[in-house]
Amino acid sequence: MKLNEIKNILTILVENKRALVGSIIILSFIVMAVIGPLLVPLDLNPKFNQVYAPPSLAHPLGCDYIGVDILSEIIWGARDVLLIVFIAGIITVVIGSITGLISGYFGGIVDLFLNTLVDIVLTIPGLPLVIVLAGLIQTRDPISIGLILSANSWAWLARAIRSQVFSIREREFIEASKAMGIGKLNIVFGDILPILMPYIGINFLFAVVQALYASVALFFIGVLPFSTVHWGTMLNIAMQVSGAIFVPYARHYVIAPIIFIVLLQVGLVLFSYGIEDIFNPRLK
Repeated sequence: MKLNEIKNILTILVENKRALVGSIIILSFIVMAVIGPLLVPLDLNPKFNQVYAPPSLAHPLGCDYIGVDILSEIIWGARDVLLIVFIAGIITVVIGSITGLISGYFGGIVDLFLNTLVDIVLTIPGLPLVIVLAGLIQTRDPISIGLILSANSWAWLARAIRSQVFSIREREFIEASKAMGIGKLNIVFGDILPILMPYIGINFLFAVVQALYASVALFFIGVLPFSTVHWGTMLNIAMQVSGAIFVPYARHYVIAPIIFIVLLQVGLVLFSYGIEDIFNPRLK
């Protein structure tokens, strides 16, 4: 990508308020996940004189049920959260895009097979499927967790991409590529895919939002033993193990991870809507 193109994209992002605010929030979380653990130590040793300590200068978000600083847990947990949801988003768009592109362009028996597969996957309820897979596999690997989270979310994107390809494959420039003897795969990934990249990018962000919901739910109900500082695990401990939600002076332990989960969700949604405003002129 040329320098002028990068400048144009940055200018467009700055002019679109939703995209700007969303990108600032997302970048803040990425910086927190990457740099935060290098600056803020995590000491999980119990400190019983600080159990449920309220927010203060020393502990801005207070302390948890064994006296550990909640802010340090949030910062260290951000790495697990972002790693899992972005891996799940990437897997979703890769599988969904490839399936939809090939199904939509090749047609015939290929489309029949892939579309039938998509139909079967879409008949399976998403969250129960993810819960069952997570319970059976019991993995600690972020890539494996990403695969579990994208178990059926890719099918929705494949269906949408397939319909988009139907409207593109008969255009003149595609016919010109055929006349020049360019292979089908080259047309699919060289001519059609670039046109759909903004659409795929928007769906990537929505896939990340869905993965955030699902991953928090899996850690909250305790079927994934990945990290004690994942925000979903923190909610599990706060609401089911320690009973902090029933202790009036301990509710900051419940509220803290919820605030960061919602804030990350808001950033992703704002950025996705902003990008859609930019690339979809019909919305203006």
